[in-house]
Amino acid sequence: MRASRQNIMVLSIFKWIILLIISGLLLMNFLKAQDIHFSQFQIPQSVINPANSGNYNGDWRLVNIYRSQWAVISAPYQTGLVGFDRQYYISNTDIMTGGILLINDKSGQIGLTSNQLFLTGVYHKFIRKISTLIGFQAGYIHKKFSAGELTFPNQFDMSTGYFNNRLENFEGMLDTKSSFFDFNSGIIWKYYGKNFQPEFGLALYHINYSKSGFKSWVTENEINHSIKETTSKRFTASIKSNFIIGETVILSPALIYMTQNKANEIVAGMIMKYSLTGFSEKINWASTGISIRSGQNRNFDAVIFIAGLNYRKLEIGVSYDYNISELQIASKHRGAFEISLIYKEISTKHNASEDFNLRF
Repeated sequence: MRASRQNIMVLSIFKWIILLIISGLLLMNFLKAQDIHFSQFQIPQSVINPANSGNYNGDWRLVNIYRSQWAVISAPYQTGLVGFDRQYYISNTDIMTGGILLINDKSGQIGLTSNQLFLTGVYHKFIRKISTLIGFQAGYIHKKFSAGELTFPNQFDMSTGYFNNRLENFEGMLDTKSSFFDFNSGIIWKYYGKNFQPEFGLALYHINYSKSGFKSWVTENEINHSIKETTSKRFTASIKSNFIIGETVILSPALIYMTQNKANEIVAGMIMKYSLTGFSEKINWASTGISIRSGQNRNFDAVIFIAGLNYRKLEIGVSYDYNISELQIASKHRGAFEISLIYKEISTKHNASEDFNLRF
């Protein structure tokens, strides 16, 4: 009877999650630059869901991710992330997590740079084998670019046949800096079965719909008008699971869907983690995986190869995006290289997650 009641509870929560996903997708018709992303979906990233700041087993965690994309061009896109999370054990079934996140993103020849600082809070509740994480994130974003590297149609030099950014552009005044506050929220639901552990997540970014563009002052009839765009909301839905096979293998499939400003992205993949505790005292496990990234109504973007290793308390991950989009000729199939370093301190206080934690 107890097992059947738990199954009914799982199915009921699953139905509500599916309804929330569908509702979120419908709401995106009313929501409108795209956010940064990383390829290593196996890492609980707060850029996918703020609730991921508390989605790990340990006292605290330090995360560092670096990504370099489009290295074939003269000015590749580069993204760096540093994050720190700390768990606060209220009781055996209640955990609070506080975290800080720093992001630096630089793209293109104009040096479009985004520096972001976020503070995150997560409430983690256990009810039997069901775990719920609710996360909130508040931060400050500063963007800038080099206007001297821009060229406009009015700057075409007829005498040389080339654009000359030293010529007057007649575009009015343009601010090269922009700053704004940003708020995000997310929820994650997990079920700790013996050999099957599914996870569902929903998140909404840029809830406050802040003005994030660069001001352009245009004069019409001697009246100045300020034009400034707003940040488009981003909706994220994720489905992951752990299939535990024996004492040495875990298969972890995942599906992540993101949509922002009429742009959609889907990442589907699989990670296999293999225990090495029987072969080494220092290396706990190794992992390998593959995923594919695509957007709706367009060609597939990239095939992503992923590998990882756990050395004591340090997790090392690398990935490479092999470009298969229509830009593959120009990019020579080169997409992005990514490396991650995660240090996790083991739990010093017993909590409910350890009762159902993975075998390695």
